[in-house]
Amino acid sequence: MKKSLSVAAVLAVAAALVLGTAPAANAAIDPPVLPPAQTLYNIDCDDAAPQLWSFTTDGASTPIGAAGTGDDCAGGAQTSPVDGKTYLIYYDGETRLSTVDLTTGVISSIAQVNGATNGAWQLIITNSGAAFITNSTSLYTIDLTTATTTLVGSMAPFSPGAMAYDSLTDTIYGFNFGNTLAIYTIDRATGAATDTGHGGNWPVAACLGGGTGPGSPDGAVFDSNGIAWIQSDSCVSNIMAWDPVNNIAWMVGELYDATGTVYPTSPNNYYSETFFIAPVPQVKPALANTGVNYAPMAIAGGSAAVIVLAGIALLVVRRRRAGA
Repeated sequence: MKKSLSVAAVLAVAAALVLGTAPAANAAIDPPVLPPAQTLYNIDCDDAAPQLWSFTTDGASTPIGAAGTGDDCAGGAQTSPVDGKTYLIYYDGETRLSTVDLTTGVISSIAQVNGATNGAWQLIITNSGAAFITNSTSLYTIDLTTATTTLVGSMAPFSPGAMAYDSLTDTIYGFNFGNTLAIYTIDRATGAATDTGHGGNWPVAACLGGGTGPGSPDGAVFDSNGIAWIQSDSCVSNIMAWDPVNNIAWMVGELYDATGTVYPTSPNNYYSETFFIAPVPQVKPALANTGVNYAPMAIAGGSAAVIVLAGIALLVVRRRRAGA
């Protein structure tokens, strides 16, 4: 039988477990805060799958919509910076590109993902609207309207535990599954993975059900401040934060049903492999290039306006003199 601890006590310990390139120096650094305009979401992969949840960085979760039967699961998910929709890889016996309604929790299928990408897991959508999925060590593009995929290239020897897109730097990151901190950037044109050189180990979690578990990335998403929020298979589903600039990682919480309605038995925790954030900064589509240089036209237009105004002023002066 697992030993149950109070959620508050465990989270207090978990928030103190910090690790980066210099563990002793980083231990006193407070964990990052999610931008107030953004919300973290996940999709249940446990007994209530595919239940949609919103959650805070300590793991306190609120269900959205009706709970599922536990038969289905969801992989990578991301909110598009172009159309604002949340896309995901959904498994209901087949691998499907789908969307989820963040107000009702309803998942809607777009199309089945076929061929070599039928086991696709991660999903990335960039600022330009280009979308990518992974299958083992291979990177593919995916059409978000048809689910058609095209091989880009191999990411070997990197085999992703998690992938995420930082919109601030327009960078795709890959995280190895395991406690060793191995992080890569992914070339979207070739699939080539480049080691960032960040070293160390992910922090250790204090489990809500008792005991501890090492951090191990299995899903990730970047917020608008450039901080990665990472789903970790430490205890059940834990939450880590990672600062890519300073290479500091925090273990900040574990997913649990804060309402006690879906998972009423203490410690109320549940499993998910899918973290995503909404809303995300929207990117306006680029204007079509017509080949016309508008700068001279603007200057000419401005000059014409000055000439017209000067003409009006002269006319007014003449009328005043004539009436004097």
